[in-house]
Amino acid sequence: MAWSKKQLSTLLVVVVTSFMGTFLVSSINISLPAIEKSFELNAVSWVVTAFILASAMILLPAGKWGDVSGNARLFKIGLIIFTIASVFCAVAPNATWLIVARFVQGIGSAFSNTTGQAILVSIFPLKQRGQVIGFNVASVYTGLALGPLIGQGPQPGSPNHMAEYLLPGTPPVPVLLRRSTRARRISLRVSQLDGRVTLTV
Repeated sequence: MAWSKKQLSTLLVVVVTSFMGTFLVSSINISLPAIEKSFELNAVSWVVTAFILASAMILLPAGKWGDVSGNARLFKIGLIIFTIASVFCAVAPNATWLIVARFVQGIGSAFSNTTGQAILVSIFPLKQRGQVIGFNVASVYTGLALGPLIGQGPQPGSPNHMAEYLLPGTPPVPVLLRRSTRARRISLRVSQLDGRVTLTV
Protein backbone atom coordinates (compact mmCIF):
# COMPACT_ATOMS: atom_id res chain seq x y z
CA MET A 1 0.00 0.00 0.00
CA ALA A 2 1.35 3.43 -1.04
CA TRP A 3 2.06 6.02 1.60
CA SER A 4 0.22 9.33 1.60
CA LYS A 5 1.99 12.69 1.49
CA LYS A 6 1.13 13.23 5.15
CA GLN A 7 2.69 9.92 6.12
CA LEU A 8 5.85 10.59 4.09
CA SER A 9 6.35 14.10 5.44
CA THR A 10 5.73 12.97 9.01
CA LEU A 11 8.18 10.09 8.64
CA LEU A 12 10.80 12.46 7.20
CA VAL A 13 10.48 14.95 10.06
CA VAL A 14 10.58 12.26 12.77
CA VAL A 15 13.55 10.48 11.18
CA VAL A 16 15.57 13.69 10.84
CA THR A 17 14.74 14.67 14.41
CA SER A 18 15.87 11.28 15.72
CA PHE A 19 19.09 11.69 13.74
CA MET A 20 19.71 15.10 15.30
CA GLY A 21 19.55 13.88 18.88
CA THR A 22 22.21 11.19 18.54
CA PHE A 23 24.29 13.23 16.11
CA LEU A 24 24.72 16.02 18.64
CA VAL A 25 25.76 13.57 21.33
CA SER A 26 28.42 11.84 19.24
CA SER A 27 29.67 14.80 17.20
CA ILE A 28 30.45 17.00 20.17
CA ASN A 29 32.81 14.46 21.71
CA ILE A 30 35.48 14.98 19.09
CA SER A 31 35.23 18.75 19.47
CA LEU A 32 35.77 18.78 23.24
CA PRO A 33 39.51 19.61 23.10
CA ALA A 34 38.82 22.61 20.86
CA ILE A 35 35.92 23.73 23.07
CA GLU A 36 38.09 23.42 26.16
CA LYS A 37 40.78 25.58 24.58
CA SER A 38 38.37 28.12 23.14
CA PHE A 39 36.38 28.70 26.34
CA GLU A 40 39.19 27.90 28.78
CA LEU A 41 36.86 25.40 30.42
CA ASN A 42 38.18 22.92 32.95
CA ALA A 43 35.07 20.72 33.33
CA VAL A 44 34.55 20.38 29.58
CA SER A 45 32.66 17.11 30.04
CA TRP A 46 29.66 19.13 31.21
CA VAL A 47 29.08 20.16 27.59
CA VAL A 48 28.14 16.54 26.91
CA THR A 49 26.73 15.71 30.32
CA ALA A 50 24.27 18.63 30.31
CA PHE A 51 22.60 17.35 27.13
CA ILE A 52 22.42 13.73 28.29
CA LEU A 53 21.25 14.68 31.80
CA ALA A 54 18.42 16.87 30.50
CA SER A 55 17.28 14.15 28.07
CA ALA A 56 17.31 11.49 30.77
CA MET A 57 15.35 13.69 33.19
CA ILE A 58 12.64 14.64 30.70
CA LEU A 59 12.13 11.45 28.65
CA LEU A 60 9.60 9.74 30.94
CA PRO A 61 7.64 12.88 31.92
CA ALA A 62 7.53 13.90 28.26
CA GLY A 63 5.83 10.62 27.38
CA LYS A 64 3.10 11.32 29.92
CA TRP A 65 2.72 14.94 28.81
CA GLY A 66 2.40 13.75 25.22
CA ASP A 67 -0.45 11.42 26.18
CA VAL A 68 -2.24 14.24 27.98
CA SER A 69 -1.67 17.25 25.70
CA GLY A 70 -1.12 15.51 22.35
CA ASN A 71 2.02 14.00 20.88
CA ALA A 72 2.08 16.20 17.78
CA ARG A 73 1.86 19.38 19.82
CA LEU A 74 4.64 18.34 22.20
CA PHE A 75 6.77 17.22 19.25
CA LYS A 76 6.54 20.69 17.69
CA ILE A 77 7.29 22.39 21.00
CA GLY A 78 10.34 20.18 21.42
CA LEU A 79 11.58 20.97 17.94
CA ILE A 80 11.20 24.72 18.52
CA ILE A 81 13.06 24.49 21.84
CA PHE A 82 15.79 22.41 20.22
CA THR A 83 16.26 24.86 17.34
CA ILE A 84 16.38 27.95 19.56
CA ALA A 85 18.86 26.24 21.91
CA SER A 86 21.01 25.27 18.91
CA VAL A 87 21.26 28.94 17.93
CA PHE A 88 22.28 29.88 21.48
CA CYS A 89 24.91 27.11 21.44
CA ALA A 90 26.37 28.53 18.24
CA VAL A 91 26.65 32.08 19.59
CA ALA A 92 27.42 31.28 23.25
CA PRO A 93 29.86 33.92 24.55
CA ASN A 94 31.23 31.74 27.34
CA ALA A 95 31.20 28.22 28.76
CA THR A 96 28.30 28.85 31.13
CA TRP A 97 25.98 29.90 28.34
CA LEU A 98 27.10 26.94 26.23
CA ILE A 99 26.36 24.42 28.99
CA VAL A 100 22.95 25.99 29.75
CA ALA A 101 22.07 25.99 26.05
CA ARG A 102 23.12 22.34 25.78
CA PHE A 103 20.86 21.50 28.74
CA VAL A 104 17.90 23.21 27.05
CA GLN A 105 18.84 21.45 23.82
CA GLY A 106 18.55 18.13 25.65
CA ILE A 107 15.06 19.05 26.88
CA GLY A 108 13.91 19.82 23.34
CA SER A 109 15.44 16.61 22.05
CA ALA A 110 13.65 14.59 24.74
CA PHE A 111 10.29 16.13 23.83
CA SER A 112 10.71 15.34 20.13
CA ASN A 113 12.29 11.90 20.42
CA THR A 114 9.78 10.64 22.97
CA THR A 115 6.73 11.66 20.97
CA GLY A 116 8.15 10.99 17.49
CA GLN A 117 7.73 7.23 17.57
CA ALA A 118 4.25 7.54 19.07
CA ILE A 119 3.28 9.77 16.14
CA LEU A 120 4.57 7.20 13.64
CA VAL A 121 2.61 4.41 15.32
CA SER A 122 -0.56 6.51 15.27
CA ILE A 123 -0.57 7.35 11.55
CA PHE A 124 0.75 4.13 10.00
CA PRO A 125 -1.28 0.90 9.82
CA LEU A 126 -0.15 -2.14 11.77
CA LYS A 127 1.47 -3.86 8.77
CA GLN A 128 3.73 -0.86 8.05
CA ARG A 129 4.76 0.02 11.59
CA GLY A 130 7.73 -2.33 11.66
CA GLN A 131 9.11 -0.74 8.52
CA VAL A 132 8.76 2.88 9.63
CA ILE A 133 10.08 2.14 13.12
CA GLY A 134 13.05 0.47 11.41
CA PHE A 135 13.71 3.68 9.45
CA ASN A 136 13.55 5.65 12.69
CA VAL A 137 15.95 3.33 14.51
CA ALA A 138 18.32 3.40 11.52
CA SER A 139 18.43 7.21 11.69
CA VAL A 140 19.40 7.01 15.37
CA TYR A 141 22.43 4.83 14.64
CA THR A 142 23.30 6.84 11.54
CA GLY A 143 23.53 9.91 13.75
CA LEU A 144 25.82 8.06 16.14
CA ALA A 145 28.04 6.87 13.28
CA LEU A 146 28.27 10.17 11.36
CA GLY A 147 28.68 12.38 14.43
CA PRO A 148 32.44 11.89 14.91
CA LEU A 149 33.07 12.13 11.17
CA ILE A 150 31.22 15.42 10.69
CA GLY A 151 32.07 16.78 14.13
CA GLN A 152 35.77 16.93 13.37
CA GLY A 153 35.14 19.53 10.66
CA PRO A 154 33.80 22.77 12.17
CA GLN A 155 35.61 23.65 15.38
CA PRO A 156 35.03 26.54 17.83
CA GLY A 157 37.06 29.53 16.77
CA SER A 158 36.74 28.76 13.06
CA PRO A 159 34.30 30.58 10.72
CA ASN A 160 32.24 27.40 10.28
CA HIS A 161 31.96 26.21 13.89
CA MET A 162 28.34 27.37 14.19
CA ALA A 163 27.27 24.86 11.55
CA GLU A 164 27.75 22.02 14.03
CA TYR A 165 24.90 23.39 16.15
CA LEU A 166 22.75 25.15 13.56
CA LEU A 167 22.54 22.63 10.73
CA PRO A 168 21.07 19.72 12.74
CA GLY A 169 18.37 21.95 14.19
CA THR A 170 17.02 23.53 11.02
CA PRO A 171 15.96 20.92 8.40
CA PRO A 172 12.55 19.91 9.83
CA VAL A 173 11.46 23.48 10.63
CA PRO A 174 10.37 24.53 7.10
CA VAL A 175 8.48 21.23 6.72
CA LEU A 176 6.59 21.76 9.96
CA LEU A 177 5.80 25.37 9.15
CA ARG A 178 4.59 24.46 5.67
CA ARG A 179 2.36 21.68 7.00
CA SER A 180 1.04 23.95 9.75
CA THR A 181 0.21 26.72 7.26
CA ARG A 182 -1.51 24.24 4.96
CA ALA A 183 -3.59 22.90 7.85
CA ARG A 184 -4.73 26.42 8.73
CA ARG A 185 -5.83 27.08 5.13
CA ILE A 186 -7.78 23.83 4.96
CA SER A 187 -9.47 24.55 8.29
CA LEU A 188 -10.39 28.07 7.21
CA ARG A 189 -11.82 26.89 3.90
CA VAL A 190 -13.95 24.13 5.41
CA SER A 191 -15.28 26.34 8.18
CA GLN A 192 -16.41 29.02 5.73
CA LEU A 193 -18.77 26.51 4.11
CA ASP A 194 -20.73 26.43 7.37
CA GLY A 195 -20.73 30.21 7.67
CA ARG A 196 -18.13 30.10 10.42
CA VAL A 197 -14.49 31.08 10.37
CA THR A 198 -12.16 29.23 12.73
CA LEU A 199 -8.43 28.79 12.82
CA THR A 200 -6.90 25.53 14.04
CA VAL A 201 -3.39 25.56 15.53
